[in-house]
Amino acid sequence: MRSTCPKSERLLIDQKIFSLAEDLLSQRTIDFANELSNKIVDGRYEKIKAIRILTRIIPTRPKRPLYYARQKMRYLPHWTRDPIRYLGDYIDYLERKALKKFMINSYRKGWSPSAIRTKLRPFIPYSLYLYLEKYDKLFWTPAKHDFKVDESIRKHRFTTKEVVYCVFITIKLSCFIKKSAGIRVDPDPNTYFGNGGTGDYVIEPD
Repeated sequence: MRSTCPKSERLLIDQKIFSLAEDLLSQRTIDFANELSNKIVDGRYEKIKAIRILTRIIPTRPKRPLYYARQKMRYLPHWTRDPIRYLGDYIDYLERKALKKFMINSYRKGWSPSAIRTKLRPFIPYSLYLYLEKYDKLFWTPAKHDFKVDESIRKHRFTTKEVVYCVFITIKLSCFIKKSAGIRVDPDPNTYFGNGGTGDYVIEPD
């Protein structure tokens, strides 16, 4: 598998990702995402401007993981996996934050992402639960675990355009989660290390 996204694939998008975007985003937002995608692959000056805009769309708090998501944007259009992984970490954090608010003292640190979503299901709209399930299957889980790509279909796991779409979809879902739970994001979240290593962590709410 190539270490960077090849030029021929940078503006491709998986149909399932596009369908999720159509469900969540306005046509105006989709058009804007397409415009930014084109600019990122269209020369140095346009790329810098587009990445700056994309980075500003991502919130600054909680610092971890959003600092890393913003920082990894600068490597577009070449490296695409890391920003998607950190954006997925943000959704995981918000799911944990929401569940803690709903469960209060019954909440326990260390639950797996799938367990968190299952426990969250009764407290949020079912449509949001389904969107979060799709997001996990299309973005976060593959970004963390899927390193075997069928190169007869494509040579890289994520394309530049899919990163751009992931930003807009992530922000939309984050708004839905916060609205459903009535939460705000704490500026300094605790970090729970699943097995004592800094490479494998989940972000727990305070």
